[in-house]
Amino acid sequence: MADPLIERALVLTHVKQPGISDFCHILNQYGVEIFSTGEIFKNLKEARVEVSPLFKFTGTPFPPDEALEILHPSIISGLSLNKDKEKQRKHINQNGIRLLDLLVCNFESPIGDIEVAKIALLGVAARNRRVTVATGEQALNSILDEMHKNGEQAIVSEAMRSSLANEALTLIAEYCLAAAKLSV
Repeated sequence: MADPLIERALVLTHVKQPGISDFCHILNQYGVEIFSTGEIFKNLKEARVEVSPLFKFTGTPFPPDEALEILHPSIISGLSLNKDKEKQRKHINQNGIRLLDLLVCNFESPIGDIEVAKIALLGVAARNRRVTVATGEQALNSILDEMHKNGEQAIVSEAMRSSLANEALTLIAEYCLAAAKLSV
């Protein structure tokens, strides 16, 4: 399996994420299509990043709750399906499903529906080692380093994707432990 080209990214980071605008500008230079929602979408637009509202990916107008918007079936499918698996590739092709190749996602606290929705997406993406996941500034820098090594293509190696996925899964476990302590 060749390392997949990053063609589409979903950015769901909080607005205070250091370096996110610069990272997205570089993704734009590589021709990556970026989707986002809420305050981060507004901030990226203000920073002159080429970013599309999430409903352009899902085909569904904004629901009243951002958590519902990011848990749309198109997002789940885009992060969970793997075109390298024959049965899934057929499903993708037959149904015109667009895949997401990069998820930039972090959270500020273990309280709130949007944070729980982000955790769910992060888990889906991290389990599918085709998707590159980034949960913080160090991950963003590692991704950029990998992309620069690969020249003009937005490609991240399997080893890097696996390392970033493991970091994300560890972060999810820490989040769940913190949330459990809060609810006791």
